Formats: sequence, structure tokens, C-alpha cells
Amino acid sequence: GTAALAFLLGWLLGGSLLRRLRQDNRILAVELDKAKARLQETLQQLKDTREALENLQLARADQEKTNFELAGKLKDLNEQLLELLEEKKQWESEKRRSRKGRTGQSQAPSSPKATTAAPRKKTKPEALEVREEQPAGGIRPAPVVSSLFRAWLHNENLKLIEGLGGEDVERLRAEKIEDLAALAECSLSRLREIFPDEDKHSQALLESWPDQAILLRRRQWGELLRVQRQVLRTLNPDAPPKPTRIENLFSHLIASPFMPRKLQLVSGISPKVEKILFQNGIKELKDLARADGVILRSILSSGGERFKALDPSTWPHQAKLALEGRWGALLDFQRKALGSDFDEENPAPTKLERFFEKIADSPQPCDDFKIILGVDSRIEQGLFDAGIRTWQQLAGAQPEALRKVLAKAGIEPAPPSLPTWPQQAALILAGKWEELDLLRNRQLTKAPKN
Repeated sequence: GTAALAFLLGWLLGGSLLRRLRQDNRILAVELDKAKARLQETLQQLKDTREALENLQLARADQEKTNFELAGKLKDLNEQLLELLEEKKQWESEKRRSRKGRTGQSQAPSSPKATTAAPRKKTKPEALEVREEQPAGGIRPAPVVSSLFRAWLHNENLKLIEGLGGEDVERLRAEKIEDLAALAECSLSRLREIFPDEDKHSQALLESWPDQAILLRRRQWGELLRVQRQVLRTLNPDAPPKPTRIENLFSHLIASPFMPRKLQLVSGISPKVEKILFQNGIKELKDLARADGVILRSILSSGGERFKALDPSTWPHQAKLALEGRWGALLDFQRKALGSDFDEENPAPTKLERFFEKIADSPQPCDDFKIILGVDSRIEQGLFDAGIRTWQQLAGAQPEALRKVLAKAGIEPAPPSLPTWPQQAALILAGKWEELDLLRNRQLTKAPKN
């Protein structure tokens, strides 16, 4: 009986505990479902928050892009406005000069006493690149690089003829063949009379001289390069390639610190593209030579949709050829780039040929003397009035003669750098820019300090 009672009590207690456990399990299951629901809701909220954040970031990026584009457009508009204002200023200045020029022609010349200006004290020598406005009615000098081209490519410069040595030039001048025009008209038989030595002067070499003179006068650079390279191969068939004389001329021009728009000699770079490159730190050929296609495409993309279609992959290679003075190779490269548009019999000029043709043309016969240390617009005008209008003339002038010219123009005392003006002009003509800088720096250190 006792055992049965114990079993009964155990069964009742076990059932009660089991029912409680089952109830607790149901409660826990309900709580777990609620927790899962809350977790799911939290995850959904987190997902919505992330999507909202991504949308906000995209909207912010779009806004920044819009702001960047608007800033670029605003900058372009400001630059255009400045250019228009500058053009207006130049136009008004030209108009005033024209009026005063006509007035000066209609009036009798005034006495020297009336035109003599009070001497101006010079506290510092002018910087090399100072550009002051020309006096009304004064003579406007040519751009510096155009003057350089004219100085190195003038009609008497027979030394640009490949294969023509110094003794050859003297023999030609002794026969009254003193310039390119005379050499261009010289026949082969006439040249053979002057140079009877067939071992030194082959027929092919003599025939090339008038051809080169004609091409130089016509500025047909591409054909001239081809002829001069052929002459070098004829003279030294086993020698390694070296630059031709016209290639050396191009290298002298590019080395000049006054050469503008250097990047535009590269095929594919227009003035607007060059402006974009300038704004992004690519201002010299050496900068372009170091750049790669990815960087250049990124820069072009910043300029707008129309510049994205350009292919800048060959620009660094073209810049390297120019820096190395391999103008013939650059010309050949640009001709090949023309592809089917290139006509061997009637070739269109390449970008390189158009570039040098543009800087070669200048209607102004006077050189810019303001790149000479110590020369300002007033002094320049006084030299022009005295008939000294080119660097060649200035290089051959004596300092005392220059002092007299300035004194006659009422410019006293003369700048302390005056004795170096002929030397500076000679260095400019020779393209010795480093020596010119050294000379200028010595003069600047000697200048009195206020």
C-alpha cells in the first residue's frame, strides 16, 4: 500500500511538472517568435537606413559634380570676360594710337626741346619678361619667337643648307651668290664651275643645294627634312644618324623661354585642349612626356563631354620626340597618323608644319628689345627712332653710340646695364639662354638696392 501511494504521488507530481514545463515551453516559444519578429524588423530598418545613406551619398556626389561643373563654367566665363576686356583695352589702345598717328602726320613736327622728356631715375633693372604698353603712335615689335625665326632663317643664312660648309659659303659669296634666292636660281652647271672637285662635291650634293634653298624659302619643312636627311646619308653613309640643320633650328626655337603654345605642336592638341592641360599642371613638353594615357583621359574628362572622345595615347610619345630634337621622326609619325588622308604627291601639312608656319609669319620688321635687361618701352622706342630695330643691329652697336641715342631721346642717365645690351642681343641671336640668364643675374646682383 505504501509503495502504491508513493507511486501515485510521484505520478501526480511528475504530471504537474510536465504540464508546467510544457506551458513554459509555449511561453518561451511565443517570446522567441516575438524576438525574431523584432530582429527582423530591426534588420529591415537597418537595410532601409543603409539604402537611405547610399541614396544620400549618391545625391551628394551628383551635387558635388554639378557644383564642379558649374565652377568650371563660371571660371571659363570669367576668363572669357577677362579676354574680352583685354581685347577691348587693346582695341581702344590701337584706336588711340591710330588717331594720334593721324594727328601727328597732319601737324608739323615739334622742336626737340618740346619733345624732350625729363630724365627718369631707374631704381631697378627691368625683368626679362616685362611687357609695357607701347607709346601711342609708336612702332610695335614682332613677337619674340617670330623675331628669332626671322633672325635664324633670314635670306642670307646659307648655313641652314645641309652639306654646305663655311668655305663653301665663302666661295658662293665670292661668286655673288649671297642669299637663298640667288642659290635657288643657281644651275647645276654653274655650281660645277664653282666647285669642280667631284670627290668632295658630288652631283647629288650640288643638286640638293638649290632644292634646299627653294624649300627653305617656301617653308616646306617636311620635304626639306627629307632632303637634308638624304644629304647626311650621302655624306656619311656609315655614320649614326644626327640632327639635320633645320632640326637644330627647330630645337633652338623650342628651347627658347619665349616660345608660346609649345604643346600645340602635338597632333591632337588644340588651343582649348592646351588650356585644359595648363589648368591641370601640364604646361611644358616635359610634363606631357611624363604623363600617361589614363591621367590624360581623366584630365580631358574634366573638360566636358566633347573632350572625352579624344585619344591622348600618342601625345607623350610625340612630346618625347620633340624634346629629343627628333623632328623628322615626329613629322613621319604625324604623317602616318593621317592615314588615308595623306597624299604623297600633294601632302597636307602636318600639325608640326602648321605650328612652325604660324610662328614664322610676322609683318613687324622690328625685334622686341624689352627682353633685354634694362630696356623698357620708352628706351625701345628711342632705339627704333634711331634706326636700331633688330637684335642684329643692337649686337653690333657700341655702348657709347647707344648712350648718345638715349641722350638724344632725353633718357638720362642711361641704365647701368647698357654696356651689356650688345652682348645680350648676341646671346639671344645665338640661342644661348643659359648664358643670357647668367649675364642678367650678374647685372641684377650689381644693381643698387634701395
